[in-house]
Amino acid sequence: MTEQPYFDDAGEPSDAAPRFVRPTADVAPLELVPGLTFQPVSTDSVMTNFVTFEPDAVADMHHHSEQQIAIVVSGELTFTVGDETRVIHAGDCVVIPPHVPHGGHAGPEGCTAIDVFTPPRAGIVDAMGH
Repeated sequence: MTEQPYFDDAGEPSDAAPRFVRPTADVAPLELVPGLTFQPVSTDSVMTNFVTFEPDAVADMHHHSEQQIAIVVSGELTFTVGDETRVIHAGDCVVIPPHVPHGGHAGPEGCTAIDVFTPPRAGIVDAMGH
């Protein structure tokens, strides 16, 4: 097995313009679900969505075609994926395969989380007007 360094220089360098974003200041909040605020940053292939849950806010059970990783940044979230429910805290994450039902509710102090979707979550892209 050959080792490939992390800083791989394969392919040609690009001069594509970067975007530096401060989501809480630069991205208008979307309120698509009562008690939750979304601030998405997206490319053609991946979306990072900064989510703020009000205290005790609920994200109803749902499923979608996009693969998702949810990362709790602060507070706590009682989260159900499929048949398993756990209370997750800052630094915890959960990987959600496509079409697996999931949902949860924030603790009494609310919660902030980062959701990563690939491809970008279609419903959020639509709400962004893209």
